[in-house]
Amino acid sequence: MEDATTLAELIKEVGFPVVAALLGAAGFWLMLKWMMSIVIAKIDGLYKKLDDQNKIIIAIIERLRVVDNDLIRLDTAIRLLRGLDLDWERLGRRDPKDSRKD
Repeated sequence: MEDATTLAELIKEVGFPVVAALLGAAGFWLMLKWMMSIVIAKIDGLYKKLDDQNKIIIAIIERLRVVDNDLIRLDTAIRLLRGLDLDWERLGRRDPKDSRKD
């Protein structure tokens, strides 16, 4: 009951349009705050999904490096068995640090 009398006294002091504008602004502020919390929650969910996809892409790239190195090794072995010249440019691109880590 005190809230109603306080509101009535406030209307009497400053006028109804000012009080209505203040209440409208407060309602608008609360609505914006609520909407921003929803948007922030959705953005956080997207960050988690992007982080998971980034880890998957890194793992795929790592496996592709391993496959490339395996192909270079097989190519070298076949060329040696067949007595063909080695592809030195391709061998030079091989990185000895690239190896499967899982």
